[in-house]
Amino acid sequence: MRLVVGVSALLVTFSLGAPGSYARPAATIFLPLPATGNASVVRLALKGSAASAGTPRLALASRGSLPAGAYVAAAVARGLQAGQFVATIALFNPGKATSPTKPSASGKLVAVQLPSGFALSGAPAVASNVVYVNPTPAFKLVPGGAASVLGGTAPKLPAARIVRDAQLLAFDRNVPLADGGLLGMQYVAAQLSRPSPTTLVVTIGLSRLTQVNAVELQFPSGMTVARFSAPPGTDVILKGTAAQLISSRGFFQEGLPYRFTLQLNRAPQKGEFAAVRASEHYFESSLPFTQRLALV
Repeated sequence: MRLVVGVSALLVTFSLGAPGSYARPAATIFLPLPATGNASVVRLALKGSAASAGTPRLALASRGSLPAGAYVAAAVARGLQAGQFVATIALFNPGKATSPTKPSASGKLVAVQLPSGFALSGAPAVASNVVYVNPTPAFKLVPGGAASVLGGTAPKLPAARIVRDAQLLAFDRNVPLADGGLLGMQYVAAQLSRPSPTTLVVTIGLSRLTQVNAVELQFPSGMTVARFSAPPGTDVILKGTAAQLISSRGFFQEGLPYRFTLQLNRAPQKGEFAAVRASEHYFESSLPFTQRLALV
């Protein structure tokens, strides 16, 4: 979803290995913790030595280094060639505020330990602060793999699902409403389905947001909503290429799904996105974040 939230630079350093070389073993990788209320995803390419066996397991160098509420999970999948592995690290730093604030860098580093006998075979790829607008990652979404929680108080979700959800956020895909709340994120879920090329069904829901009375979908240039249907107690206000989904009886209830059907003037094309923003005052002001949502 999308307000103009800047993406903080991700600093990665290595405890072993010559500068610019990733062939030697790297004992520890230092990854910046995401901004409060956000999450980041790191992709590592690992290669085992002839003596190494089995799927590598990552670990935190110091499990006590995470701030309260933060947690880290990882999944490791086999690569295309023998001895190669793809590791995905999901770092979450939930916030405790009742109303969102503009994210700022945490300034903290998380030390991730590589297992003995394995080394980096390429530079880490990073997607920072992916709950809101972020550049599309250079890596691909990798489902599955051997997953585990490396540290922190993780939600009651399977570790593999935590890593998958982080990747979905990085690629501007919706995370299920139930997951958003468990992950600890202040999040507007917007599940999309298309029963016909120009019919868009949008099911919205809020996690850890209790005062939101309006959610807006800003569609690409030239795309408008011709007709709509809304659940009881809600309405839709059309403003150019935007559709504002309104709670006409107060606030949207946290954790409840609201299903809207929008008839578009044209079918979305691959690579087009909608910007999703929310307000506690019917857009007299907006919450300090915008999410981006892939339409196809």
